[in-house]
Amino acid sequence: MYVPDRFQQVDHLMIQELVDAYPMGTLVVPTDAGFEAHHLPFEWDRGASGAGVLRSHIAKANDLSRTPPCEALVIFQGPNGYISPAWYVSKPKDQEVPTWNYAAVHMRAKLRVVDDQAWLRELLQRTVSRFESSLTPSWYLEGISEGYFSRLLKAICGLELEVIDVQAKWKMSQNRTQQDLSGIFGGLESTQPDLAAFMRSFHKVVQGQIETPS
Repeated sequence: MYVPDRFQQVDHLMIQELVDAYPMGTLVVPTDAGFEAHHLPFEWDRGASGAGVLRSHIAKANDLSRTPPCEALVIFQGPNGYISPAWYVSKPKDQEVPTWNYAAVHMRAKLRVVDDQAWLRELLQRTVSRFESSLTPSWYLEGISEGYFSRLLKAICGLELEVIDVQAKWKMSQNRTQQDLSGIFGGLESTQPDLAAFMRSFHKVVQGQIETPS
């Protein structure tokens, strides 16, 4: 991934928070026919050392379930969107062009397929608990019969990816003036509030350029 120095993100906590908030990743693996992409929710276990491990699961009917161990790429994306030059104030409008802001995390990893029902059971328990904990009413795996759950487990397999490199890019208008940033925030509030909030947090906490309005 092309990452100019000003857009490089090396804050481990911010990277972790993005992956936690947007766990739907794109897994890219090599095949004899070329590259294949798979869209999956991931658990990222940072562990005690290294870059951690990613885990997910797929149907055994998926050809990926028969993939031998290999190196793969997993991509996560946070809020992103169009930035209009009409929101800038620092230069004449005939000297500005649009751009696109985004946050992305790329992880190179060693992939292996896991066919272990105890491993899968624990992964699914953690996954369901994670996403159901904030819901009312909530649902848990204990609500289905053991026989039905066992049949489901036989139809899936796990993916475990040992992360060997993490690269992150936060393109969040770091090259703009404070006045331009204020204009961008104002424009995004009505069109893409999620991106506006993400940018505000980034600039306030990391760069200290903008204070969130009271």
